[in-house]
Amino acid sequence: MDSDARPQLISSPHNSRFRRWAKLLDAKGIEQFQQCIVFGEKVVREVLQHHSRRCLELVYPEKVPLILPVPSHVRISVAQRVLFNKLDV
Repeated sequence: MDSDARPQLISSPHNSRFRRWAKLLDAKGIEQFQQCIVFGEKVVREVLQHHSRRCLELVYPEKVPLILPVPSHVRISVAQRVLFNKLDV
């Protein structure tokens, strides 16, 4: 991770990033943005390890330490727990 890079806190359901992530929970949103969202430490770790070039963002819940190595090109966001739980279905 870039030493200067700081995760952005996402605290509003009106945040444009959160709205886009929420749209990625269904096929229409995936088709619209040509992106997908994956969950689970094991899966995320494997994707970062084997397909890091395809990763755009990493979102994790507030008050949970980031223990994964993250390539410098990946944008990191921290979502308030209530918002993260809306995404992590």
